[in-house]
Amino acid sequence: MCVTFGVLVANALRFSTGRATRTAARLTIVGYAVPAPVVGIGVLLVIVGLDRALDGLGVAVTGLLLTGSVGAVLYAYAVRFLALGFSTVDASLEKVPREITMSARTLGAPPRRVMARLHLPLTRGGIATAVLLVALEALKELPIVLLLRPFGFDTLSIWVWQLAGESLWEAAALPALSIVAASLVPVALLSRQLARGEGRRTEPAPVAVAPVAVARAEELVG
Repeated sequence: MCVTFGVLVANALRFSTGRATRTAARLTIVGYAVPAPVVGIGVLLVIVGLDRALDGLGVAVTGLLLTGSVGAVLYAYAVRFLALGFSTVDASLEKVPREITMSARTLGAPPRRVMARLHLPLTRGGIATAVLLVALEALKELPIVLLLRPFGFDTLSIWVWQLAGESLWEAAALPALSIVAASLVPVALLSRQLARGEGRRTEPAPVAVAPVAVARAEELVG
């Protein structure tokens, strides 16, 4: 979810440079700058307000419908880690020459088609990296899950926190090492990708950017 919104915001910046778009893009990094307990409490207040509104409309069944649900946790994750997904995708999209985008738009391709046929294939490495980074951050997040989790919903970080609070250090070693092991997977994948990219790096040939962009855009529209 974070990466999907990040892709949309990054592409919106590529197609539009208006003040509203730039302001919305800047707002995506606010959640990552704010401490996680503040994000959890803020989301909790919003969810409680929605529950009261639904209760006033007669939608709520018994008790609180949204508070203490997995949806509240996912919403808090989106607020917290949207900046991470957006920044990674935007950095990958910056490597795509703007001439390719402008040429495709000049030849009549709508933004949705340009994003699907050009931007997504050219930035799939950055999108995969964003998915790994967001998943890693969500795996070890504690305050948000602690504040918003449903009853009986435990994560590895909650498991470590509970066992450490009871001074069961040996039992806490298993989930703690599981977090470390899960963290090594994206690190290994990223290291392999970087090593592969270094091995394939060659000196670029002196080719004009504009003709290449026009040719790629013509292929897209055609």
